[in-house]
Amino acid sequence: MDKKATYIKFAFIALILIIAYIPTFKWMSDRWNARDTYYSHGILVPFISFFIIWTKRHLLQSLKLNPSGLGWLFFIPAILIHALSISFKVSFSSGFSLIFVLIGLILLSFGKEFLRQLLFPVLFLAFMIPLPEVAIVNLSFRLKIFAAQVSTFIINKVGVPAVREGSIIRTAHAQLMVEDPCSGIRSLIALIALGALMAYFSNLSKVKKTILF
Repeated sequence: MDKKATYIKFAFIALILIIAYIPTFKWMSDRWNARDTYYSHGILVPFISFFIIWTKRHLLQSLKLNPSGLGWLFFIPAILIHALSISFKVSFSSGFSLIFVLIGLILLSFGKEFLRQLLFPVLFLAFMIPLPEVAIVNLSFRLKIFAAQVSTFIINKVGVPAVREGSIIRTAHAQLMVEDPCSGIRSLIALIALGALMAYFSNLSKVKKTILF
């Protein structure tokens, strides 16, 4: 099968997958646009991934097609996870199954060398998938407590006696509460995504890229 026919087949399957994942995309969109969301950057992620792929278009055109059956090891389990997730209304696992569906589809259609070139933009899509609320709440709580601990330490070091009770900091004349926005989780998620991009586009070694990320 020539490249043109392969691309058409890939586009057709991708269209079917888009339709199959409509409930998941709707869930993502709702989370991206929710009030006080931690994922307002999510809508930008697929465009960034597409841009990265576009910058590689000439390289991809020069590669030879070498479809790999290993793709089934990713594609079939991911489709099953998506089907179960939709049945049980677990949108988070459905979202992440999309990553593995794409990996499997690339292997099946184009081969390992194509996947090697496309792996980062595909994996980068993970930054558009909101974490479960329970994970966000747990992480936010831990970061909030950490922020309260650091703040209490600094306040004491500047000579103002202070004690911490959970996320509340008490001094002789005031009481401060570290709220969820102060946990920094919104900035943390966006900065991790930005760090991944900076590491990818840098000319550093793989070890240094990992450290930067």
